[in-house]
Amino acid sequence: MCFSTRWSLVLNTLFTGIVRFIHELAAKEIIITKFYATSVTKAGIAILRNTGFQEIGKLGERIAFELDTMKSTASLAKQYKAILHKAQNKDSRLDTKKTNEKAPV
Repeated sequence: MCFSTRWSLVLNTLFTGIVRFIHELAAKEIIITKFYATSVTKAGIAILRNTGFQEIGKLGERIAFELDTMKSTASLAKQYKAILHKAQNKDSRLDTKKTNEKAPV
């Protein structure tokens, strides 16, 4: 396997793990309003831009990025919001059932 193929597999595994972790947080109703990242490499910068992160400044040679999960239309933000919404609705249905239960007679 060539170096670039192995590197692509590592990046894919890393990104998949990050997305899975974010989904798990949303399912637990842990609200994250913004994600931050930095990069100095062309590949890293391209990945961040292509996934919907917005450039917000520089830290030395690194470019700083932000993804506002509540306002962004990026795929990652949409997925996070959908899972969070589903988890919140699931809990509200459970709460409603509990409050509508009749006391034993």
